[in-house]
Amino acid sequence: MIVGLIGAGNMAGALARGWASASAGPDELHFSDADEARGRALAEEVGGRLAGSNRELAETADVVVLAMKPGALAPVAEDVRVPVSERGLPVVSILGAMPIAAIERVLGNATPILRFMPNVAAEVRQGTFCYASSASLDGRTERDLLDLFGLLGELVPVEERLMEAATAIAGSGPAFMALVIEALADAGVEQGLTAAQASRIAVNTMAGSAALLASRRDDAGSVKRQVTSPGGVTAAGLAALERSGVRAAFADAVDAVVARALAVQPPAGREPK
Repeated sequence: MIVGLIGAGNMAGALARGWASASAGPDELHFSDADEARGRALAEEVGGRLAGSNRELAETADVVVLAMKPGALAPVAEDVRVPVSERGLPVVSILGAMPIAAIERVLGNATPILRFMPNVAAEVRQGTFCYASSASLDGRTERDLLDLFGLLGELVPVEERLMEAATAIAGSGPAFMALVIEALADAGVEQGLTAAQASRIAVNTMAGSAALLASRRDDAGSVKRQVTSPGGVTAAGLAALERSGVRAAFADAVDAVVARALAVQPPAGREPK
């Protein structure tokens, strides 16, 4: 399969590097980007090909991945609408806060669309991909695309109306987790650890905790109980976190992401600008 990525930014780069490291990845990766130098650099890095234009990419790829800034959707759609329609190409969108209906308005209602909310851990093939599909996407094509993206991490079907909530946890989650790591490491340094020691301990602890949680079918409560002895040091730490409002802080962060995503969505029935 030839995958054409329109956009060569952080998320497109994460996808491309993940596929390039997979033994069963795409046959070819084609790129186009408003910044030609950036597109060429990414293509060279992963052994892909820089297309001469968005239209040329859509004329040669087997699937078009929309990975540019959401604000560029209208001009990109103008470039690729004809070849996408004539060739019946499936379109994958990783555009934040851009519903399937908005993409259909600029590409055509019959366009088969798979909408993903990925995260940058795709680069190391440990990403999380929340997804929803359009009515025009047939089952076989959807399975092929899910197999392709499944090379890069975990696939989680989500009702599209809940995609903004999924964005807050999956899409923004790596930044939130990085902040937690940074805070833990800073606290460790304050207690006398070196920055390198504290960071390594925090990162490895988070990675191990995630693996343990996955083995427990995501039962966070059981892991917390296992670590927390009555009256022990972990119980004291957890009590301090609760007093400091850690739950409320994360709830506020998720609320803020959802509110922002809804605010920047194009109004229903109006084409994105």
